Amino acid sequence: MILEVKDLTKTFQGLTAVKQVSFGVEKGRIKALIGPNGAGKTTTFNMITGLITATHGTVTFNGEVINAYPPHMRAKKGISRTFQNIRTFPEMTALENVMVGCHLRTNTGLCAAALRLPLCRADEEKARERALQELAFVGLGDRSHLLAGSLAMGEQRLMEIARTLASEPELVLFDEPAAGLNGKETEQLAEDLLKIKERGITILLVEHDMRMVMRVADEIIVINYGTKIAQGTPEEIRNNSDVITAYLGK
Repeated sequence: MILEVKDLTKTFQGLTAVKQVSFGVEKGRIKALIGPNGAGKTTTFNMITGLITATHGTVTFNGEVINAYPPHMRAKKGISRTFQNIRTFPEMTALENVMVGCHLRTNTGLCAAALRLPLCRADEEKARERALQELAFVGLGDRSHLLAGSLAMGEQRLMEIARTLASEPELVLFDEPAAGLNGKETEQLAEDLLKIKERGITILLVEHDMRMVMRVADEIIVINYGTKIAQGTPEEIRNNSDVITAYLGK
């Protein structure tokens, strides 16, 4: 297991958004976390990545409990994520946006950066090369010079994925990456997720596009009203009566 969450619970002023959710993610696999709107999926992601503090329960990454770590320390440990809403620096180029993802893996301090010392220039060149590689990986190699704000939504999603990969993660949490994409772009996204898995990177995926989930996921966890109601292979989940009821009603 690369990631284990145990009895994860979050309460907001008496409202329990997530209640005693437990699951593990095996290294090198794609696991999907699904459920109706408001089920608690993003809240679970936020507790795993440290954006919010769990009321109860533990998050263990590579055998180490990381509850006390802030988000940037979890990222340095190897956990990266994307968000439902695209987050870019629109006045920077696609290349510069992706280079931001390399920051955690550089060694330049404030003084070296201010004085433009050789170490700073070497770090910057390595970051540039890495960013270009990741842009090429997602099919945006010829768009690196364009401002991020001028890219189409699908291209901005791909750029975000490239930026996430530039941080050299072991585990990536994708929060509704297909939101706002058309059918062709979603197909491309599914291919990219499978290629990321081939690189040995583990994926935890929140997504509402069930066709894509069923195609890429090795295993699926379902939560409803903050509680885990099912876990299994895509075929098992497809035929689970509790899952059908949660999505469609009785």
